[in-house]
Amino acid sequence: MKLHYGDLTDSTCLVKIINEVKPTEIYNLGAQSHVK
Repeated sequence: MKLHYGDLTDSTCLVKIINEVKPTEIYNLGAQSHVK
């Protein structure tokens, strides 16, 4: 698993990451306080 950092309010950034990675699943860990 690889983590990709982006701003959830920046749709351009999110679309770029999704197009590059072509993920089968996406998890929003923005609310987690212990993300490593």
